[in-house]
Amino acid sequence: MRHFSTAVKKTAKPAAAIVGAPLGRKVANCKVEVISKAGGLSEKFLEIMASQGEKTDFGVRVTLENEKLESLFKLVGAEKITKSTFPFYYIPPVGELGENFILSRQLMSLLSAGDGYLHVFDKMEELNDDFEMLSSDMKDKDRSFLEKKLPDLEKKNSRKGDTSTTFELRLLERCMKVLEADKWLLDQPWNEAEAQVITENNFMTTKPITHVHLCPKLDPKFQTFYGRVNEAFLTKNALKIKGFAVLALPEADAAAHVQPVVREVRNMMNLADFFTQGETEVRAWPVVAKSKIPKAAGQIHTDFETRFISADVTSFNDFMAAGSEEMAAKTGKTRPQNKEYIVEDSDIVTFRFAPGKKKK
Repeated sequence: MRHFSTAVKKTAKPAAAIVGAPLGRKVANCKVEVISKAGGLSEKFLEIMASQGEKTDFGVRVTLENEKLESLFKLVGAEKITKSTFPFYYIPPVGELGENFILSRQLMSLLSAGDGYLHVFDKMEELNDDFEMLSSDMKDKDRSFLEKKLPDLEKKNSRKGDTSTTFELRLLERCMKVLEADKWLLDQPWNEAEAQVITENNFMTTKPITHVHLCPKLDPKFQTFYGRVNEAFLTKNALKIKGFAVLALPEADAAAHVQPVVREVRNMMNLADFFTQGETEVRAWPVVAKSKIPKAAGQIHTDFETRFISADVTSFNDFMAAGSEEMAAKTGKTRPQNKEYIVEDSDIVTFRFAPGKKKK
């Protein structure tokens, strides 16, 4: 499989950049935690997901079907195809941790380690209350964190000549005002510098939630109901949550709905795929959407990000139209890209990197 070629050249360190969604720890190897209020729902959801993946120590890892990757595999005639996978992490149902969300400090501790959440429920009429309860706890946790941190920042900022914390102090004061207005930090217009500081503080209300309705069968009228629920969330308490969705997962036809659920959650986490190809293997690699190309290289091997020199990139459509790697290069569809290139979904990439240091 052609991931890269070597070249002896000093590698410039990739410039730091915020990529992907503005808030939250956006990484390709993200952690989406599955939560439910009623016992058995999370387990049932993960069992359905496992039908198109595998069970793991932490939950389930689902294989993501990709028609473009399949087409590339057939065109290249590789020996092997490797698809992207997506992990779902099991969190014990709320009923096992406490009578409700707000009584469960253990639950909040578990959720703080997640990058996003998938809430499983089985009764549409309870969704709004369940979400409000969970949302309230998350905002309370963020406010409590700021109540402890702000005085320390104010004390440090008051020292003569020390302005190192001024930016963070003023920013976190704004965050407190947002939370006191009963809103999520996720929905505010932060710039890149602000988003970086907020993300470093790991606020609960920067992490998107997808709600999955585990139902016996898909009822057409549910779509209307989902619309009403969405509208309720958009107006009640002025919540306008980016990445928010309500999805149906009918048990009677679960297999047909696994992939749509996984794709929606991946979209929520702002993920895309790039491809590598060769005679041995065609493979999809997950990457945060709109990442610079050294970040993509780092998905193949952590050393590749810092040793990155350049990459040959062909868009999926251009590669398929050319019919081969050789023709794509001859017709000028394959272009050399430096470290500033932003990776597009389904790009086909061959990397060049500097040799690693020899071990003594």
